[in-house]
Amino acid sequence: MCVETTDPVYLFNDMLPRKVVNHGDDYIYQYITGRILTKIYHSHEFSELVYMLEGSCIQRINGEDIVFGQHDLLILRPGDRHCFIEQSDDMACFSLSVRQSEFDRMAEMMDPSFAAEIRSAASPPLFHTMGELPISRYESGELMIGNSVYDWKFLMMCLLKLYADSRCANRSLPQGLELAVLEMQRPENLRLGIDAFTALTNYSRTHLARLIHRHYGMSLKQFINDLRLKQAYRELVLTHRSLDEIAESLGYFSLSHFSHIFKVRFGITPTALRRRDGLWTV
Repeated sequence: MCVETTDPVYLFNDMLPRKVVNHGDDYIYQYITGRILTKIYHSHEFSELVYMLEGSCIQRINGEDIVFGQHDLLILRPGDRHCFIEQSDDMACFSLSVRQSEFDRMAEMMDPSFAAEIRSAASPPLFHTMGELPISRYESGELMIGNSVYDWKFLMMCLLKLYADSRCANRSLPQGLELAVLEMQRPENLRLGIDAFTALTNYSRTHLARLIHRHYGMSLKQFINDLRLKQAYRELVLTHRSLDEIAESLGYFSLSHFSHIFKVRFGITPTALRRRDGLWTV
């Protein structure tokens, strides 16, 4: 059972000196096997992503007992209280603790809605991934001493991609629409907008509009603009392309209009975003 004392809050900086971890300034990676996990009911001031490699365990999370099995991914947020009640003998997992400012920045880089969505969810995201991680070295128990901070960024993005895939699967989208949404991530399709989207789905425009409203709560125009702005967000952070070039490639021919709707959507101008987060600033 959990030991419920004063529910300590673990601080990121206090964990950095431990020899069992590898870290950059913003990441702490732990591979865990062959030891008993903590029964102290606690929370963190940071985010922690936990991936189960083998076996299973039962965690108490915010007062609810949850079975955590192989290939499950858990995203614990600041303030989520948890401890481990029991675990199988063959249990192996890894955790990636991330300073909260870095987690929010990287989540927004992946999808600008992720950070707010994860924070506002009634409970921490816990879901089963459809297979193993695409990077085998994270499953081997190798501690990767000396790896750069970019390795941890890459791992976090892989885990967030699993979350994104799970989120899309839970929408119960018709397969044809799901594939069309993926194809609409291509800049050439985003530039053409609704016409390209309609052609990709083989639906009538009226039927497509109904489906988008049902599954996303948006009009077709709002949905396409949202896809365009998310693509612009990624390109501003990850490429050297000029603002003019990015805007025009996505179908915006007025830079002032593009900057205005971008700020309305994300609360920051394109120029300020690039200055703050451009090119994977470490």
